Amino acid sequence: MTNVYTLKNINNKDNDSFKGVGQRLGGTYEQEFKEKLYSAIKSKAEINDLSEKLVDKYNEREKEFENKASQLNASSTKVRSQLISERKSHSESQHELEVKYTAKIQSLKSRD
Repeated sequence: MTNVYTLKNINNKDNDSFKGVGQRLGGTYEQEFKEKLYSAIKSKAEINDLSEKLVDKYNEREKEFENKASQLNASSTKVRSQLISERKSHSESQHELEVKYTAKIQSLKSRD
């Protein structure tokens, strides 16, 4: 690392130049900084990986939901169609019975 500045160096600037330019952090501090930087980069990579997995899981669940919603809509349409058909059939049967019994009643009345 070249031209590493400490806060003390920055506070002692004079005419836009730094006193002690080129001074390096001590070996221990530099190693600690490198370790913390590596740890931060590693943590960020782990967070990115977990984020990608979470997005993938969300997309997978969204597709499952869409499939189930589509199946539910299809089932609902089928049941609605069957109900309409049964109502129509019942209505027709009821009408036929009414016609039959009305005719029977009329025939009985005409006998009298």
